[in-house]
Amino acid sequence: MLILIALDRWSKAWMLAHIASGPGISVCPFLSFTYVENKGIAFGTFGMLRNGNALLLCLTIIILALLIIFRRQFCSSHKASKWGFWLVCAGGIGNICDRIIYGFVVDFINLSFFPAIFNVADSAITIGAILMGWGILMDPEAKKKEKSAEGKEVRKTGSKEEKNNIGCQNLKDISKSGETK
Repeated sequence: MLILIALDRWSKAWMLAHIASGPGISVCPFLSFTYVENKGIAFGTFGMLRNGNALLLCLTIIILALLIIFRRQFCSSHKASKWGFWLVCAGGIGNICDRIIYGFVVDFINLSFFPAIFNVADSAITIGAILMGWGILMDPEAKKKEKSAEGKEVRKTGSKEEKNNIGCQNLKDISKSGETK
C-alpha cells in the first residue's frame, strides 16, 4: 500500500515539474501524459461546486473511514477482495493528499480510447473495486454459508414432513389396532 501511495505521489510531482507548464508527452499512439487539474471527482463531475474541494475532501475521507471501519463486511476471505481493499485505500489516500496539498487532484494518464484523463490513484481505486467485487462473488466461505443456510431450510422442511408422516403413521397404527380388537 505504501509503495502505491509513493508511486502516485512521485508520478504527480513529476507531472507538476515537467508537464504542467507545457504540452503533454506522447508515449505511444494510444497513450500520452496530459496535465489536468481535476477539481471534481470521477471524470471531473461536481468540479463546479462552490467550495467543492472541501466538500469532496470530506466526502472522500468519510468514505475511506467507513470502508476501513466496515472492511469485514466489504472484504471477503478471498485474496482478490483483500488486495482490492488495499488498492482502494491507497488510491483514496493518494487523491486525499492531492486535495490537501494542491486543492485539486492531478490527473495525467490520457488513453486515446478512454473518455477521461486519470492518475495512478484512480487506477488503483478502479482495479481495487473490481477485485473486491470479484472476491466477494468468488468467496468460498460465503458460498459455504449460503449452502449451509439452504441446507438448514431443507432440513427444517424435512423435519416437519417427517413429523407429519410419523403422526399419520401413528394414526394408522391406532386405527389398525382398533379394527383388530
